[in-house]
Amino acid sequence: MGIKISAPHMEQAMAGSALFRCQNQTEIQDAVALIQEDLCDILEKYVDKTKEGVCVQASTIGSLEALLEFLLTSKIPVAAVNIGPVHKKDVMKAMKSITGGEHAHHKEFATILAFDVRIMPDAVKFAEENTIKIFDAKIIYHLFDSFTEYLKECQDERKVSEGTKAVFPCRLEMLKDACFNQKAPIIIGVKVAEGILKPGTPLILPFKDQLRIGKVDTIKVNDKPAKEAKVD
Repeated sequence: MGIKISAPHMEQAMAGSALFRCQNQTEIQDAVALIQEDLCDILEKYVDKTKEGVCVQASTIGSLEALLEFLLTSKIPVAAVNIGPVHKKDVMKAMKSITGGEHAHHKEFATILAFDVRIMPDAVKFAEENTIKIFDAKIIYHLFDSFTEYLKECQDERKVSEGTKAVFPCRLEMLKDACFNQKAPIIIGVKVAEGILKPGTPLILPFKDQLRIGKVDTIKVNDKPAKEAKVD
């Protein structure tokens, strides 16, 4: 049956936690220790605050654990969790994925997955101002589908923006008596010994403390302009 409890300080109670009947202070402390142990087990198993990940919010401990287990099997990292409505302070936790850190460009982790909870107006406004995504649903699979779709969008966007930054390694051998201009722009004849040479490839002298001397500007093969030069 459903039981309604009326008592002071109920705002400190955590929905979904176990209900204990205590008759003295010792039993109260024992009950508190058991509840804290359950929470520590959840954090230890599912949450890694040292790495980048989504923030998860749920209505009860049971629903939180169900969502975290689903995310774990789906290999989606979690950086923070909370119980209850989403407030501005919860959105601030998700900001670390776009404000700093080694992987700050992974905006897909500047995200809150809200499962069966209210999203307060202050949280909505703050999230919109700081480009934080909040996904909410009452069914885990709907929440997961929305996030995975956004995840793919972010990955595709990153592939397009970073694709031109790729450096294809190659090894060049300078041809004898083929230095036509020793000052900028340096013009030399080379043989592509290994790999592919493309415009923009950085030139490095490996035996001079990795000294970078510039980038390839123009490539000509047999006196004809070329976009790239491959090994024969």
